[in-house]
Amino acid sequence: MARLVYSILFYLILPLVVLRHLWRSLREPLYRERMSERFGFCAPVEGRPIWVHAVSAGETIAAVPFIRELAEHYPVVVTNMTATGRERARTLLGDSVVHAYAPYDLPDGVARFLSRVNPRVAVFIDTEVWPNMIALAVGRGIPVELVNARMSAKSAFGYARGAALSRPMFGAVSGVCAQTDAHRARFLTLGVPQDRVVVTGSIKFDMVVDEAAAAALTGTLPEGGPVFMAGSTHAGEEEDAVLQAFVVARQKIPGLRMILVPRHPWRFDGAADACRALGLSVVRRSSGEAASASTDVFLVDTMGELRAFYSLCDVAFVGGSLAPEGGHNLLEAAAFRVPVIMGPHLYDIDDIAEPFREAGALKVVADADELAAQLTKWSLDVEAGAAAGERAKGLFDANQGATRRSVERVLAHARRFDSAG
Repeated sequence: MARLVYSILFYLILPLVVLRHLWRSLREPLYRERMSERFGFCAPVEGRPIWVHAVSAGETIAAVPFIRELAEHYPVVVTNMTATGRERARTLLGDSVVHAYAPYDLPDGVARFLSRVNPRVAVFIDTEVWPNMIALAVGRGIPVELVNARMSAKSAFGYARGAALSRPMFGAVSGVCAQTDAHRARFLTLGVPQDRVVVTGSIKFDMVVDEAAAAALTGTLPEGGPVFMAGSTHAGEEEDAVLQAFVVARQKIPGLRMILVPRHPWRFDGAADACRALGLSVVRRSSGEAASASTDVFLVDTMGELRAFYSLCDVAFVGGSLAPEGGHNLLEAAAFRVPVIMGPHLYDIDDIAEPFREAGALKVVADADELAAQLTKWSLDVEAGAAAGERAKGLFDANQGATRRSVERVLAHARRFDSAG
């Protein structure tokens, strides 16, 4: 009954959902493409693939090694909700998988999608769970596995309040690969049977460090003083925090340069304007111009290069953390032995962030003043900064293996399907 009410409400707000997509398409034209797939009208797929759903760019990037391993055994269909997620999937996975937008969580659209794709296993990455997708997949005998699964205390409380809808959903999943013991405990309280939840760790630790891409950036910045990088920044963080901190810190740090990588493409122009408003000279990556000794800020206004640019910096700020966005992926910096600074809003990555904070590889700051102070400390005390970077890399290496464990779980479902067939 609860799912019926949920579906009726979804149908009622559907015009607003579509309008929101069209509004977003003004900034991201990719949202106008393949709208029919949002209603399940994807191209038919043969071979009973494994279906992997990753909502956006961050989840997609983290899942690439996992998806590649699955694709060595079975055909794979990758779905996304966001345009940036789809763009990342196409760029990183190419024709090795089938790409589609996930349907809205409406019974007819989901049923249409399942009929056309006919997956042998459905995999949902991270926190992405939808009542109709899970119920209709399970109703067709399709195992559903939650991979890299996390459940914050806040989310668990919300699901518990809607137990009439959420408890049957969680009780129906075939398995959960939880990131930590705390996440496992929350999934159990929400109704997942105890024997279906295992702790596998976070697949983000298994990301591929592309040394070739990093090497290709050699010479992008001229030799000189230390390099500060602010990655995945949001509106407000750039003009009110990282740029202000950079201006303050460079008064004490000879030759300090900055690499700025906004989170979203529509921030590129605004970030450049914010730099110039502070009197900073800017070179944009897309211009093809080389940075010179007089360049203050190198603005990476291209997609897909964030991770490699961390190889060029000495200290990193990872965004979405001074802005209340939950914090973005600090592991991309840690993999290159870079000490990390973040703001206090880490609710999306708290279980990953805490060991780094305890080890002194991550420093949490409250504002631009504290950011400037920590940047100055690690830039002037080179040994302390390097030691923090080594601790970051050590934690990154020590926590790998979740991808392999998760792949084994999903392949076990697929093989049971093969045996039954």
